[in-house]
Amino acid sequence: MPSLTKNEKSLLQLLTNSDIECLNNDKNLQYAYLLQEKGLVTIEKSEDIILSLTPEGESYVEYGLPEEQLLALLDHSVTIDEAKLQLGSLYNVAISNALKQKLVYINGKTIYKVL
Repeated sequence: MPSLTKNEKSLLQLLTNSDIECLNNDKNLQYAYLLQEKGLVTIEKSEDIILSLTPEGESYVEYGLPEEQLLALLDHSVTIDEAKLQLGSLYNVAISNALKQKLVYINGKTIYKVL
């Protein structure tokens, strides 16, 4: 999964407790469509636009994005094997996004948090 922008993350947070029944802001609607493309929300069109979290989106709201889950494992460092064990199928997305955002670095077989 690609990284999320701050606005996309904010929109996911708004959906935590309930669906947004009407998006009156074109920018929010634009972010909603981007989230739909990423598989995190579904959009139903009628007179109103109904936006709701997918199970994957609900998981990210509850547990954090994959890179946030990786950071939660790091006091200062963690081995790659331990991170893979803890994150399971999210590991590849987590490490990719964390490296891209310069949140972590890898030296040998250890992942370190950028301080």
